[in-house]
Order: sequence, then C-alpha cells, then structure tokens
Amino acid sequence: AGTGEEAVDVPEPADLEQEIANVLNGLWGLLESHYLDGLARTLRQLRTDRLQTIRNVIDLKLQFVNFLKRGDKKQSLVATFHKKYNELNPDWRRVDVTKAELQLRSRELQDALWDICDEKRSENIETLETIKVDSWLSDHKKSIVACFQRICQLEVDRFGKTMSILQDYGCALYGIPLPLKSKGETEVEEKCPQEEMGMRASPPLISGQGKEGDDKSADNSKAEMQDWIEPLVERAPTLVDAIRTVLYYVDEMRAEISGPQAEERKPADRNDENENLKLLVETASTHIAGSVEKEKEMVRSRLQQIAKRVLKAFAEMDEVASQAHNRMTQWLDKRYVAENGAVEGLVKAVQQSIEKEEPLPHDLRLEGELLTIDYGLLVMAASVKPPPPPPSELAKSETSFTFGQIQDLAIELRNAAGGNEIISCVEVADILASAAAAAR
Repeated sequence: AGTGEEAVDVPEPADLEQEIANVLNGLWGLLESHYLDGLARTLRQLRTDRLQTIRNVIDLKLQFVNFLKRGDKKQSLVATFHKKYNELNPDWRRVDVTKAELQLRSRELQDALWDICDEKRSENIETLETIKVDSWLSDHKKSIVACFQRICQLEVDRFGKTMSILQDYGCALYGIPLPLKSKGETEVEEKCPQEEMGMRASPPLISGQGKEGDDKSADNSKAEMQDWIEPLVERAPTLVDAIRTVLYYVDEMRAEISGPQAEERKPADRNDENENLKLLVETASTHIAGSVEKEKEMVRSRLQQIAKRVLKAFAEMDEVASQAHNRMTQWLDKRYVAENGAVEGLVKAVQQSIEKEEPLPHDLRLEGELLTIDYGLLVMAASVKPPPPPPSELAKSETSFTFGQIQDLAIELRNAAGGNEIISCVEVADILASAAAAAR
C-alpha cells in the first residue's frame, strides 16, 4: 500500500479455508432448516384452518336446515277444525247456510295457518341475518393473518441471518478479522436461542415478541406504502404493519462489512495498515453487494406473494360464505312456498268435502311442508273370533298302512265277498294274516 498520492491496488480475494467453509455451510444449513420447518408448520396450520372453515360452513347449513324443519302449531288447528266438522250432523251439512258457514270457517283456518307460515318466515330471516353477521368469518380471517405474520417473521429472520453469513463470508475471503459482538447483540443472542452460532437477530413482527419500549410505528412510518399493500390496509392492518416493518428493515440493510472495533485497531503510528484494512473492508463489501441485492429482491418478491395470497384466501372465504348464505336463502324461500302450498291444498280438500256434503277424511295431517290425506275407509275391528287353525298332519308311523296297502286290502276283501256285502270274521282274519305274511 502506498500514500494517498500513489495508486493503490485493489486486493484480490483469497481462497476460502476449508474450516471456515465448513462453518459457513453449517450456518447456512441451520438457517435453511429453521426456515423450512417454520414454513411447513405455518402452511400446515393454514390448511387446518381452511378445513375447519369448511366444516363450520357445513355445520351451519345443517343447523339451519334443522331450524327450518322445527315444529309449529298448525296441526293442532287442523285437528280442532277436523274434529268439529266431522261431529256435525250429516243433515246439517246439506243446508246452504251451514255450507256457507263452513266455507267461511275454512278460509279463516287458511288465514290462521298462513299467519303461522309468515311468522316462521320472519324468524327464519332473522336467524339467517344472525348467521351472516356472526364472527366466525372474521375469526378465521384473523387466524389467516396470524399465519402470514409468522411467514413474514420467518422471511425477516432468514434475511437477517443471511446477511450475517454474507458478511462473515466477505471477511473470510479478504482476511478481515471478524468484528466483536456488541453488548446489545450478545443480550439478544442470550434471549433468542435460535440466534446461535453468530447469527444476528432480526426485528420481531408478531405482537408480544418485542421488548418493552420498542416503537415500531416510527419504523413503519418510514417504510413506503407500496401499491400492492394498499388493498390490505382495511382488511389486515396488523399484516400491513408487519410487511412495512420488513420492507424498512430490508431497505435499511447495507452491504457493508463492519471493521474491527476501536480496541482492535492498530496504533496511530501504523496508519498504513489501517488504510489497508479499510480498503479490504470496502472491497469485501463491494464483493457481497450483488448477493445482498439479490436477497433483498427475493424478500420483496416473497412479501408481494404473501400479500396476494392473503387477498386470495380472503376472497375464497368470502366466496364460501356467500355461497352458503345464498343456499340458505334459497332453502328458506322454498320452505315458505312449500308450507303455503300445503296449506292451500289442505283448504282445497276441506272445501271439496263441504261442497260434496261429505265428512273429512279420517287421517288429515299438516306437518311442515307435507300434507297427508288418507281417503281410505276407517273400519271397526271384527267382533267374531277367527276360527282356530287346522290341525297339523301327523307324522308317519312305522305301524300304519300306506295308501297302496289299504287299496290292495280293499281289493282282497271285495274278491273274498264275491258280490255279497257280508263277509265272516274268520275270512277277514285269514286275509289280514296272508297280507301280513306277504309284507314280510
């Protein structure tokens, strides 16, 4: 190295020692393992939250369907009208005045049943509005935001540790003594076990991890508001603060290698060596500048992807909720129309019975959207006991005659009688004895 008036040669990087290369490689492996493991856990949590959202939507649908099918008092009104109508004397049903009165009563029954349907529809609409404004959707969105905040924390941790490795790499290439850690950095490493092996700490983004007295709002106010962040300002303000904090931290990071501390520098009478060391620091900083810029661009790109993915996740959840609400609205309307139709069919059947001067069918039920009318005859139970079942056929005995044997015996007896209707007992005994002998 020469004086300030002489040209100074730019030093060339030396070959990296194998021991240092192994240490830096170990640091990089530890950094990547921590980053990938944290990313895998967070993405797994996102999938779990998404599945839980779908299950919640399904449960809400089932609960709403069961609510639509709840019972009411329409059947009690129908049963009362049915009983009074059928108890009316058949002769009175043929009187025009009575028929007019029954028609009026049927219309009053119809109005009462429709009032119940309208009341249930109002309750259904109120319940549906309660479901729409329920906090389950906002709670799931908060969970999604928390997951992406953890991803931002992983990104800023990775960036800070990568900068530390690049600085150590530059120092090793040009033979620059590694700077001693300040007291503040040492305290950080004692409080953060993941910052082992010389990795510097990055700013905490998740609430509750920062030290008391930290003023992140000052840092956030210095970070520029990018166009791709603005859509999140109203929907995820905490995530916006995290992203802006990371951007500020990345923008403020410089590709500068810190030289030795004051106590490590050479005495004033060795200014030439100090100048050479300063030149080495500047050269090493320039050497790693390209890698630092690549890391910065990588972090900015990933932050943009995080913002896009959060908006997409919100859009998916809004779409799922909107489809569920629309489906429940359709079920509500269909149920109302079906119940009114059942009431109309019931009253029409009653009016037809009035015009025909007939009693109402014995089985007339109105249950929700179902109308059941049994036009069959209601008969009384039989008063005469049914006959006993026929006796079962006796099992065949070894000592009984078969049909063929009886038929042969009848032929023998007829031949022995010779046309007479009487035969002696002796002749009968002889015939039986010969038949038994032949059977043996």
